[in-house]
Amino acid sequence: MKKKYIIKKSYDFKNLIKNGNKYSNSFFSFFINENKLGYSRFGISIPKKIGIAVKRNKIKRIIKNIISNNIKFFNNIDCVIIVNSNILEMDYYKIKKELIFFFKKIKKQGVFNNEK
Repeated sequence: MKKKYIIKKSYDFKNLIKNGNKYSNSFFSFFINENKLGYSRFGISIPKKIGIAVKRNKIKRIIKNIISNNIKFFNNIDCVIIVNSNILEMDYYKIKKELIFFFKKIKKQGVFNNEK
């Protein structure tokens, strides 16, 4: 995923968590809000209770890979993904299946506006 598609600033995270729409399941919590940048940005937060830094970074790389391969779902949104501790039970394919299912579910609700 390119650097311009990543949310890194803490005030962007806080603002999105405070003002964004929250969607969650047993593995992820999503905070989504529209932006006017012309592209989508994503932030991934993994708490320390998940495990050591190696595990957290591996999960982050997996999620970034899935998002960059499925960028067609997104259009002008900011999204923060907070990972829950249940993620340790999953491998790459289960994480991919869960994320894509969740994005499709949210898209049906009209959150993503790329029907243009």
